[in-house]
Amino acid sequence: MAEISLPWSGTVTGDAGPYSDDNWSDMYRKLFTNDRTDEGVLKNYANQLEITGATSPISVNTGAAFVDGKFYENDAAASVVVPSPTVSTRIDRIVLRKGWVAQTVRITRIEGIEGGGAPALTQNDGTTWDIPLYLVTITTGGAITLTDQREYIHPNISVEVGMLDASLVAPICLFPDLVAYAPLSGVQAAGMEVNESSSVATAKPLLPQINFDDTTDEGRMFVFRLPQSYTGSPVIHGLYKMESANVSKDADLNIQVAAVSDADAAWSSKVFDAGNSSIFEVESAGDVAEAFSIEVTNDDSMVAGDWVCLLIWMDVSDSDFVDDFELLSLELRHT
Repeated sequence: MAEISLPWSGTVTGDAGPYSDDNWSDMYRKLFTNDRTDEGVLKNYANQLEITGATSPISVNTGAAFVDGKFYENDAAASVVVPSPTVSTRIDRIVLRKGWVAQTVRITRIEGIEGGGAPALTQNDGTTWDIPLYLVTITTGGAITLTDQREYIHPNISVEVGMLDASLVAPICLFPDLVAYAPLSGVQAAGMEVNESSSVATAKPLLPQINFDDTTDEGRMFVFRLPQSYTGSPVIHGLYKMESANVSKDADLNIQVAAVSDADAAWSSKVFDAGNSSIFEVESAGDVAEAFSIEVTNDDSMVAGDWVCLLIWMDVSDSDFVDDFELLSLELRHT
């Protein structure tokens, strides 16, 4: 069959049914995963099937997934017993297993061989299909180490630059996935550029960045919508590098927020909430990526679904770094 469309009512005209379960599974698989071998867990839904525990039994938390096109949900924590090895450390897998005969998707432990590597996934179309959740390394004394192998769904759609589909992305990625708007008043716009790696490779990675000057207060703004999963306690996480060496130098980075709720009558006269400032010692060497974080306590009472304008700017009066402070990425995370 070269072409098909579904669903349609009836069972005779055109592409009307009957449809098999495989028709539906194939459709969902193509919609929600790019790689059926490992993708499937739903990001930001319940507790994302997180596994915890340092000894047996371990606990698989709530969450949902598409396993090779079949929808699965776990609405209560599930315990998995992991027997201790007798001779040497063993590596097991915890997977979601789709079984055609049983017609179920279930949490399954695949036992490894003592002293060996991780056991293989079973992926036989029409019989059994596993997607990974965690590796479980257990010693003869029963001590367990968990390695997260969850891969989240990657729907086959494109998100326009400047827009955020919060149901797909977590944490909320503000830069470079969103447009970094230039402030129209109050703060000078920080410069933006995209640099190519200086490596000798033929294909070189690109590095977008926002450059904060060392002599003038500069900033950029981001506009995005908070997802329905937003619960509060926001923290800004970022990655930066210095243009040149800065031994024992400080930067005063500021975050300010204006949030707009549905039916907010004052949307056209919003003001930024008081600043969330962090003065930190910058990386001493130039061109070295370094992480930072800023707790956002003045968040303009942001709640799930709000549209947010976020301003990030550098206060040079409390900074003594030299040359540019180069912002590489920015995320808004929440509990």
